[in-house]
Amino acid sequence: MRYILLLRGINVGGKNKVAMADLKADLAELGFDNPVHQQWRSLF
Repeated sequence: MRYILLLRGINVGGKNKVAMADLKADLAELGFDNPVHQQWRSLF
């Protein structure tokens, strides 16, 4: 099964900054296999 996690308001203008390596490690720790980071703008 695949999951998509859409996060809002992180890494915007230096506020609420989250290191992607830390986020991927946290997701892996929660049991998500092979978390992948993909940057998107406002349009899918």
